[in-house]
Amino acid sequence: MSSSVDTLQDVVEQLKRSLLADRLAHAYLVKGAPRGNGRDLAVACLQMLMCESAPDACGTCSACRRITARTHPDTLWVEPQKKSRIISIDQVRDLMQRVYRSSFEGGWKAIIIAGADRMNAAAANALLKTLEEPPPKTLLLLLTDSPEALLPTILSRCQLITLPQSDEEADVWMDQLLSILMTPCEDPILRPAMRASQIQSLLGEIKDDVEEEIVKDLEGAGDELDKETLDARVRSRTREYRMNILKALMLWYRDLLICVCGNDQSLLHYGQFAEYISSEAQGVTEKKALRKIDVIEKMHQQLERNLPEAQVFAQGFRRL
Repeated sequence: MSSSVDTLQDVVEQLKRSLLADRLAHAYLVKGAPRGNGRDLAVACLQMLMCESAPDACGTCSACRRITARTHPDTLWVEPQKKSRIISIDQVRDLMQRVYRSSFEGGWKAIIIAGADRMNAAAANALLKTLEEPPPKTLLLLLTDSPEALLPTILSRCQLITLPQSDEEADVWMDQLLSILMTPCEDPILRPAMRASQIQSLLGEIKDDVEEEIVKDLEGAGDELDKETLDARVRSRTREYRMNILKALMLWYRDLLICVCGNDQSLLHYGQFAEYISSEAQGVTEKKALRKIDVIEKMHQQLERNLPEAQVFAQGFRRL
């Protein structure tokens, strides 16, 4: 089961509803920044379980403060070792010994594995037993920005939560994308190539920003990351942004179809640009508008098959 929602608070509320309905899973794979929104979700989730006012977290009681400080006796945080950048089998074995002990305070126990993609094969296999037969009232949270690096057997035993990027991050690339879509070009023959090139340049900027952010985050924690792993994380994060850009393009051309069909403009996703989209819809048939949506879908499928990005965008925008 996969969950992707609008805000971090939405995720917490969803988990709270699951807890109250006695449907909280024993293990969640949280796709997010292990030292960013992934960590923030973990803290909020633990406070939801262990606060003196649980399931409503006050944030100020002794339990909440100790969770924030990572000193609560019933929570165990596991992170990659600083030198090797690996979560070893010894770390997981120690975790296993502690998870089967009684709770110190008589309530929930929680294990948080930050950077779960850094478990070596032996460590990941050692974790499987607990994922298959978890003790009662025990929650495991695996935090990673690269879930594809985990063993399929781990993935299959966790519920996936994909955290949204921050509003600030979304606003920056969205403003640039909308600017690209509405930038006039006197020569309609050149416009597809221009748009494809501009979107690729946007993705290049995003990739540079992502790499800078990851490196800065690691340096701030005094950690180092080998180039291969760094490149893998950058690719994973950049692919996520690329997916969001394709979704935005799909919504843009869906709005175009709405205008072509003469439907209520209150249905537009980009309602603030209704006038511009309506002008673009002039002379476009319903068949052509539907074809544009189909082109975006095919671009997504091609990128998922790892076809060259430049080729996919160039060919796709020629057909739009």
